[in-house]
Amino acid sequence: MAEQITVKLVKSLIGSTKPQLATARALGLRKVGDVVVQPDNAATKGKIRVLAHLLQTHPTESAVFETNREFVGTPDTEGSAEA
Repeated sequence: MAEQITVKLVKSLIGSTKPQLATARALGLRKVGDVVVQPDNAATKGKIRVLAHLLQTHPTESAVFETNREFVGTPDTEGSAEA
């Protein structure tokens, strides 16, 4: 599988410039808490650099996502929920 980056919007876009808002939309981020998986390439890294003060990022290997807003978990942790 190709390298991917998980990107999460952790701060509000209120007060951001128009280019920053456009970059957030291009990444698929609309609301605080949105999580998307993007390909690890130069274009994505440039977009992340524009919004670095609003985002959290980490490499993704085999994460499972139900929607772009809800993190489900990795295959290693599924079924091991504490009861």
